[in-house]
Amino acid sequence: MRLYRRTPESPDPLERMFELAPSGLLVLDGEGRIVRANRAAARIFDLGDPAGLLGRPVEPLFSDSFGQRLKEAFSNDEPGSEPGPLVVVARDVGGQEFPVEVTSGALSDGPSPLWGLAIRDLREHEALVQALTERAARLARSNQDLQQFANIASHDLQEPLRMINSYTQLILRRYPDRLDDSGREFLGFMVEGASRMQQLIDDLLTFARIESRGRSFGPVELEAVLAEAVRNLTVPIQETGARITHDPLTQIDGDDRQLVELFQNLLENAIKFRSTTPPRIHVSEALDGSVLVLSIRDDGLGVAPEYHERIFQIFQRLHLPEEYPGTGIGLAVCKRVVERHGGRIWVESQGVPGEGSTFFVSLPRHHVIPPPSAPAEPASEGERRAIEIAQDLIERRLRQLA
Repeated sequence: MRLYRRTPESPDPLERMFELAPSGLLVLDGEGRIVRANRAAARIFDLGDPAGLLGRPVEPLFSDSFGQRLKEAFSNDEPGSEPGPLVVVARDVGGQEFPVEVTSGALSDGPSPLWGLAIRDLREHEALVQALTERAARLARSNQDLQQFANIASHDLQEPLRMINSYTQLILRRYPDRLDDSGREFLGFMVEGASRMQQLIDDLLTFARIESRGRSFGPVELEAVLAEAVRNLTVPIQETGARITHDPLTQIDGDDRQLVELFQNLLENAIKFRSTTPPRIHVSEALDGSVLVLSIRDDGLGVAPEYHERIFQIFQRLHLPEEYPGTGIGLAVCKRVVERHGGRIWVESQGVPGEGSTFFVSLPRHHVIPPPSAPAEPASEGERRAIEIAQDLIERRLRQLA
């Protein structure tokens, strides 16, 4: 990389920075006239050459209200007292109004004071507004499609499956003597397939509705959440002789119902993928600043390192359904619940049976809810006009997208 080296003939580096600055920079004398301007300022005010701004009074370049405030500040020798940055209305040489952000400050004092204005053209944000608007529209369409799918799955897909399941079982009960062993086996496969498809749809609905059916966040006692998850797993715990222990758990902000589902899925996985001995599962927590890190450790089969990312993807299974029933969506649901809470989930394991796995969940302890804002001071005429222009830019872009 070539370094800039100053020679007696080369310009002052500060002068070079002044010209290269992306914001418009104006230097004003004690009477509010422009004595220096950079290229960015010339572009902002629709001039090809900064020289076109020299000698001009600065007030006409802004809305009447802000220009008057500048004029009064110059007459009182304190333009740097202007709070900044301010969003105000500027005018180019053709009289076109547009929003800008202005920061002012004293550059020197004494008998020949100088003041500076740094100006950022907010019209440059229109492209960003457009990109964000388009992305929001795409996300809205995607969420709408997902919700429509959820509604279809909950009604139109479930009903034919229930009918297939019911009539197949009815045939098995009413006509056992008319079926040979192969016929009964085939019908059994149909019942099993329909039941699995129904379970798959139920799990998909759960996955699809994590956002749309989520509750508002509030204080949640994690010990109560864990206790409810354990109660929901009473049958598999009794059947396998599982032992679940935990350290004292704290309170966080979250959706209590989804946090129960998170614990339940992780505990159920630990029970399901156990080794040859009754599963032992321990839940603990650690604080890392404002983040709570939960760990769920088991002594089961473990997860080989090459599968640590894959297991959190939807429908990813490491075992055949005949070995371990399920749809392979539980950990994907856990990941989505954790992400909705602003956290992260991962696993540490070497995949050695008996050594098990430890699933970690990091969650913010608190989700900041802004307090009721104090009554705002009435906006100045210039500020109101700047807001109106900015809103007009956004509305025009939305109409174009529509």
